[in-house]
Amino acid sequence: WKADEAAPAREYLVGRGFSEDLLRSYGVGYAPGAGAVLAARAAKQGYQARDLRDAGLARERNGAVSDFFTSRIMFPIANGRGQVQGFGARTLDPAERAKYVNSPEGRNFQKRRLLFALDRARVNGAKRGWIAVCEGYTDVIALAKAGFDNAVACMGTSLTTDQLRLLARATDEVRLCF
Repeated sequence: WKADEAAPAREYLVGRGFSEDLLRSYGVGYAPGAGAVLAARAAKQGYQARDLRDAGLARERNGAVSDFFTSRIMFPIANGRGQVQGFGARTLDPAERAKYVNSPEGRNFQKRRLLFALDRARVNGAKRGWIAVCEGYTDVIALAKAGFDNAVACMGTSLTTDQLRLLARATDEVRLCF
């Protein structure tokens, strides 16, 4: 939040009308562009390169370990119990080929089986009697800003059968908001 490098990300998000408190409540952050900030910190704490690689947080090439996410706004993606399974990340660089990048598919992160903010929407959806499904992370946050904290995102892909099963366990009514 305080790094000079993250200033453009903060400006972008504030420009979208999001307060710092709202963004923090969703765990939104920023991955620095240095290339191995997370990997270096994790190594100091005793994590092995394979642990980071298996978690989709680092890559290893020619023996060098680097962060998987760099210079991106980070959105944690949790399961329905609030356990972070992976991340979605947005670049602000128009030259980047992919505007959004997700954690690599693996044992814990399977995009077709996760919905962004489901852990929050389950509780609030039960109170309202419905959950809204939208396309992306910032759509969910925009709805929360407007008072609808019962929204999830299918993260820019088609709504899958697995995601519909998750929703069916959480609510009786699903409203699409694409």
